[in-house]
Amino acid sequence: MSRDAGEFQSLRPHAADPDGAEAGPGRDRASARLDTAVPDLRPRGVGELLDLGFEVLRARFGTFVGVSALIWFPLRAAQPLLGLHRWMGPDAGEPSPSGLILGFVFNTSGSFVVAFLEASVLAILVASHLQGRRTSAREALRRGFSRLLSVGMIALLGGILTSLGFLCLCIPGIALTWLFYLAPAVCVIEDLGIGESLSRSFELAGRRFLPWIPFAGAAFLVGLPFASVTWFADDPNGRAWMIERLPLSASGFDWTMVAVSTLFIGVAGALRGVFVTVWYFDCRARRDGADLEARIARAGASWRAEPAP
Repeated sequence: MSRDAGEFQSLRPHAADPDGAEAGPGRDRASARLDTAVPDLRPRGVGELLDLGFEVLRARFGTFVGVSALIWFPLRAAQPLLGLHRWMGPDAGEPSPSGLILGFVFNTSGSFVVAFLEASVLAILVASHLQGRRTSAREALRRGFSRLLSVGMIALLGGILTSLGFLCLCIPGIALTWLFYLAPAVCVIEDLGIGESLSRSFELAGRRFLPWIPFAGAAFLVGLPFASVTWFADDPNGRAWMIERLPLSASGFDWTMVAVSTLFIGVAGALRGVFVTVWYFDCRARRDGADLEARIARAGASWRAEPAP
């Protein structure tokens, strides 16, 4: 509204036609695309963050699950040869101390490294979606594997510390899980080194421990039914129980579970990767004002899309 000669008059937007429509159909299409295709990166509550995570997951579900399953496949394919059932359980006979150590190190350290690598690759895909870009699965894998050494070191360090923390009445383990939660996403999205990624993860975690508990807990529970299939099949006693009740030989069961567990853990990994990245951007919006940066960038893109008069 504007005051002129004692009267209030309505003001039209800049470059609008007399009917109130903005100039140029190109601007309308560009603005609509920018406003609706890209999720708003504003700070959200826990429920809104979970909704956003499912929205992002639906957008590229096949890509996320496929990438996650592809990353897990080598470790899953090694289970018939190096799984814990080879060293312990009803069919292992007399346990070998060296075998037990080998099986434990392979499965534990391998799972930590693969889980962090998977989270970093998915972070690239999810970050692109949230920022209004589209990155191919091939490019995300290339970028993720180029940071394999850094992500692997973060995974091993985080795995050792959090495991020790859980042995100390669980509370230190939960706190360390919270602090390391964003490290793989930070490493690949912000292209930082090992120490910088850890420091940045701790910084973004800030004082948001209490909101993180229900968010991470809900994300864990959603993926639990899929991950539990793999956990049960890897347990020597669980494996023996299923072999007794299924019309499959031991080797047939093992190789069937390679395919089944890879698919199921791919779904669980996709859920985990999406929710970690959504939490990362929420922390950035609260601490760095990333939501304001995104709005400015979108406004600039909308302005550039407007045709010249």
